Amino acid sequence: MVDTQTQLIHYQFETETDLTDKANKFLTYLENLEEQSKQLHLLAENELSSNLGLIIDEAKEKIQQRTEYQQLYYDASKSSMKNMAAKYTDIINSMNSHQLTIYYDVIKKDES
Repeated sequence: MVDTQTQLIHYQFETETDLTDKANKFLTYLENLEEQSKQLHLLAENELSSNLGLIIDEAKEKIQQRTEYQQLYYDASKSSMKNMAAKYTDIINSMNSHQLTIYYDVIKKDES
């Protein structure tokens, strides 16, 4: 007598790897750009600090608004890059393992 059975297993072909460091190069460039932007803001602020007037006040306000906008952009970009690196890690790790179905026959001895 033959009894066909199945078993579902999860097979890991490769060990899981953390690939989130792939974002580091981009993050370094972004942080350098952010630092240079801050330095430019400080330079413009210092140049305008010794002057007075409506146009100067307007320029200071526009520079401040632009700096705040850029900071939001830098923060969002860094967060986005970290999230994409985490998703990349998940995709690669999911490709390194698969679910397998094993079909096998159990042969039972006839006890007669």
